Amino acid sequence: MMGWMFKEFNGISRGFALIELVVGIGITSLMLTGIVTSIHQLVFVPAKVGANSVVMQQAQNCSYWICNDVKMMQTFNTGDIPTTVENEVLTFSWVCEKRTDSYNNDYIDTFLVYYLYDGSRLSRYEHLHTDTYNSNGNLISSTDSQKTTAIAEHVSGIEGVFNNGGLTVSVNFSYGDTQLRRTYDITPRTNLMN
Repeated sequence: MMGWMFKEFNGISRGFALIELVVGIGITSLMLTGIVTSIHQLVFVPAKVGANSVVMQQAQNCSYWICNDVKMMQTFNTGDIPTTVENEVLTFSWVCEKRTDSYNNDYIDTFLVYYLYDGSRLSRYEHLHTDTYNSNGNLISSTDSQKTTAIAEHVSGIEGVFNNGGLTVSVNFSYGDTQLRRTYDITPRTNLMN
């Protein structure tokens, strides 16, 4: 019946030989190691990959907004503006080219953009001022609009330095155990620089 478990030798039943027992324990331990490794990867690896994904998405958002603003800028400042409540870290401004409508009215847009940092979140505040002139060149109206856009979360630091005709912006991100530093070297369009 249980002949496969026991060997018969001269009519005497014996158990497993020592070498068979060691091999069996080795195979069992390899199987258990594979199971424990699989469980570890199922539980812990997705959290690490998720944190990396979150940080990379935030860095990509920063890159998109900051690079676009630097390419448009005519003036640039770093640091907080003391007359405001917010903590500004970067300030850009530019004047767009004149637009003309079908009534020969001219529109001139002036943008002022602040990057606000509150210790973990980076936001972009945009103030758009539009002057409208009639065909005789007389100012007929002025409008202002503002909007604030959340750019990135999990920001642990940001700094900008203007050098050699370009801007270097460094942004640090921290989420869980994931740390990331991104440095952007951006050159503005030279025809817009003062």
